[in-house]
Amino acid sequence: AAGLYLDYSKNRIVDETVRLLLQLARESGLEAMRDAMFAGEHVNVSEDRAALHVALRMPRTTTLVVDGTDVVAEVHAVLDRMARFADQVRSGSWTGFTGRPIKNVVNIGIGGSDLGPAMAYQALRWYSRRDMTFRFVSNVDATDLVWAVADLDPADGPFLVVDIGGGSTELVAGAGAGDPSLAVASLQIGCVRVFERLLEGDPPTPPSLRRAREAVAAAVREALAAEPRLAAPPLLVGLAGTVTTLAALEMGLAVYDRDRIHHSVLTAEAVERWERTLAGEDRAARLARPGMAEGREDVIVAGALILATLMSALGKDRCLVSEADILDGMVAGLLAGVPLD
Repeated sequence: AAGLYLDYSKNRIVDETVRLLLQLARESGLEAMRDAMFAGEHVNVSEDRAALHVALRMPRTTTLVVDGTDVVAEVHAVLDRMARFADQVRSGSWTGFTGRPIKNVVNIGIGGSDLGPAMAYQALRWYSRRDMTFRFVSNVDATDLVWAVADLDPADGPFLVVDIGGGSTELVAGAGAGDPSLAVASLQIGCVRVFERLLEGDPPTPPSLRRAREAVAAAVREALAAEPRLAAPPLLVGLAGTVTTLAALEMGLAVYDRDRIHHSVLTAEAVERWERTLAGEDRAARLARPGMAEGREDVIVAGALILATLMSALGKDRCLVSEADILDGMVAGLLAGVPLD
């Protein structure tokens, strides 16, 4: 079994038990479902999609065509980008907002987004650079983040960081990453979640857009009521794919340019305009736009809707765009001196 061993000694299991379990698996169609999963069939019946975890582990030389697309090639394209980024960080060519090499890495994630990176670090830490530190935060309680960054050296100054993810939108506010009054909120309204659960049609129907706006607005109101310190930041910093894609669209970039996007500013008018424009187009039309990354055309309407609603609720007319890590993003605008008020 690929060098794996299972210790049955603490279980009341005998050969007959194993035979019955295997018989139950066959009668339940487990083997057929397993084969269907490896073939890329839509075994996720609740979302009518393939379960593509297997593609993440397939060698580069193999193929798995799902709905006309070789997903193995897409997986390895992303893995290659990840490897290039990691090499750039280690070599010092990828710098933070100060222009200095990155020395401290703080991973913020919950579930697999925490356990996976932490496991990889623990397994490989003896091969890491000794002048770099790695820490892991997996708690919506601000104390966890404060402890992780307490001895780092961020700039002082009030901020609110908005990270629009797939399943949730994270908000972090304070006067600096080590500020004990740091406020954190996790809104369960990520761009993928809103797209899959609330938006209907291509382009989205007006009723579904209305329901999505109402749901996002309600989540934002609830978060701001629960944590008033989130409500009045002089500086709004946005990061992750939704924000950077909107910046690329606003600039009309035919080729993605990190240096131009980093520290650019999105106005509320531009975000609302792009929300309306993209909501009126189908996926093919969105993908054809300069600046639209493939794979983002599905969820960009939901992401723009979230950002527009949040900026409106906060009364902010500008958002500083950051290409950096979430901790870099917290202070990027402060050191850039961008007049956002």
